[in-house]
Amino acid sequence: KVLKIYVPALVKNTGEADAGVRDSAFESLGMLWKCLGEKHILPHITELDELKLNKIKEYAEKSILLNARGEPRSSGTSTAAVSKSVASSINTATMTKKSGGATIVKPDVTADKDEESTSSAPTTKPTTAVKKKPTTTNKPAATTNEPVEEKKREPRPPKVRSEKPIDDPEWQKLPPDEKVQHKLWNARLAGYEECGKLFAMQDSSKSGEFEDYLDLLPRFAQDTNENAKEKGLDALLIFIQEAYVARTTVGDIVSIIMSKCLSGRPKIKERAFDILLMYIEIDKNAEIEEELIKGLENKQPKIVQACLELLRRALSEFGSKVLPIKPFLPKVVPLLEDRDKNVRDEAKLLLVEIYKWIGKQTLMPMIQNVKPIQ
Repeated sequence: KVLKIYVPALVKNTGEADAGVRDSAFESLGMLWKCLGEKHILPHITELDELKLNKIKEYAEKSILLNARGEPRSSGTSTAAVSKSVASSINTATMTKKSGGATIVKPDVTADKDEESTSSAPTTKPTTAVKKKPTTTNKPAATTNEPVEEKKREPRPPKVRSEKPIDDPEWQKLPPDEKVQHKLWNARLAGYEECGKLFAMQDSSKSGEFEDYLDLLPRFAQDTNENAKEKGLDALLIFIQEAYVARTTVGDIVSIIMSKCLSGRPKIKERAFDILLMYIEIDKNAEIEEELIKGLENKQPKIVQACLELLRRALSEFGSKVLPIKPFLPKVVPLLEDRDKNVRDEAKLLLVEIYKWIGKQTLMPMIQNVKPIQ
């Protein structure tokens, strides 16, 4: 019952922006770990990363559980009794901190008194038992833990989430290769920026640093956050410009660029163009042309338009020897009759560029049967 009610909320609070909320959540989870044992609590917190798990373990090791008299509980305390105390402690928000940083859980004094009254005088009437509750033995615990003061605390005001990066020293201390894999978008964004600087400062195109990031490069182009993706593409472009091993990445990267970036916002689309043109520049023109021809048959008009535009720019910059016209020309002509106006317009611009390279005699027979748009 305790795990089902409280653990999901505590796990959620470990990711809060407010450091005080996070620390309180870690302390509470550490206390639950101490009370219920690793095998009971661990299945409920598997989604947390290793840093957070280690923090919970630290609090669990520091935790000291007290009985109703304010004394440390013996190791023989039953799990059932501990669970009851934990539920009562969290429910009434009676956690306090000792000077050494350990978390002390205040027991449910009322529950303990009821148990003592029942066991010592089973024949006593209920009214008599109620009168005897404020015993001398339990007074020190109540005075020490100050339950009245805790009840007067007002609820914490709700936090307004911000899109600005959170100052979290946990991820800021990570190396770039771990930041780009972090679950927080602002951590990944910072990681991409650091990677871009790292790639640019290498003295040799065959530096070992480049090979260390080969397996991570696809992440740079398919980040789920648009802001982080922009920085990821910036770093990826620097990698392709500087690294000799970039030639081996075309198969993994280009398909992702085609599906994830060409239909994105303008900055992402422009950076994707720069990356594909850079691949052509490092002699991967055949692979890029093949992918662009496939893109002309895509069902999304934005991707078709982007492929037409990129073919036009590549033909203009590198010429028909680097980018042969014959393979893609038959795919371009039918697009003059496409439903989408932007696709039709981009196809016309590409044919104008093709006309400059192959002339009227070769081009006109291929487009003479095109019907005018109604």
